[in-house]
Amino acid sequence: MKAYELDVNVPKMLLVGAVSVLLLAIILIGTHGYFLKLEKETFAAKNFDAVHPQLEEVNRAANLNLHSFKWVDKNSGTVQLPIDNAIKVMAATRGKPPTTQPLGPS
Repeated sequence: MKAYELDVNVPKMLLVGAVSVLLLAIILIGTHGYFLKLEKETFAAKNFDAVHPQLEEVNRAANLNLHSFKWVDKNSGTVQLPIDNAIKVMAATRGKPPTTQPLGPS
């Protein structure tokens, strides 16, 4: 009876093993990168339209301040114009701020 001989092609087995490890590493790195991308997109989608109460309060105060008349200095008669009116005045005067002083020598 003849003994069973095992003929192993060592270089071919090393090549198959190296390619398998390389493919496994590529698959793991790719999957991890895809997971991180999805996690970032999900976070952005959930938090993009989130309401931030302090920011809303600041924006409300800024809009109220920009769109209202108020006294800056009552003694000198200086008032704050709403931004829309101020833009119209500056456009009408070609960028020169209006004055209450008489024009030319008196």
